[in-house]
Amino acid sequence: HTIGAAQMAALENKHIYPERVGFNAGVDLGYGFSRNTWNITTRARVNWGLFGSDFKYNSLTDITGQLNTVDWQVIVFRIPIQSFNLEYGFVFISVPNQGVSYGSNAFGFDFKIRPIGTTLGSHYYWSSVTSLDTRFRKAFELSGDVEVLERNHFHLSLLIKYSYQQFFEETDFNLLSAGFIMKLY
Repeated sequence: HTIGAAQMAALENKHIYPERVGFNAGVDLGYGFSRNTWNITTRARVNWGLFGSDFKYNSLTDITGQLNTVDWQVIVFRIPIQSFNLEYGFVFISVPNQGVSYGSNAFGFDFKIRPIGTTLGSHYYWSSVTSLDTRFRKAFELSGDVEVLERNHFHLSLLIKYSYQQFFEETDFNLLSAGFIMKLY
């Protein structure tokens, strides 16, 4: 009953906060200077009031080779408070080139600064403990995007992101990324 009422309230305020119902897609390219690492991330996301779903393909390349992951936050629970959103989601991670998968959690926020068309966000991801008694991945992201184009319901933003990724609690990557996000709302 309470979730239904909260969802209705989030959707009723769509005219004030239109991004609560929408679709985002983007790509960013990152580089880690300390390990000569390249990273490319593509992402698609759907938001519908208190709920969302996020799909991400990540390809990390360093001197040891390439690691590709497919992350799907099947459901994201969002608590919208005006222009601020607090989020929690369960993530299914697939590692296609190794034929394994992991469960993970995600916690984060985003904050839209309306007058200047900027969104700031941060997320922390942690996977379950593997059979090796370590976590497959822990990751932290801090990002900002600035809207550079708006046409009706289409918005284009430039993105800057810092991410920290740690695999099996021993291999660390610090990455600076830039890219763009297309938003429909």
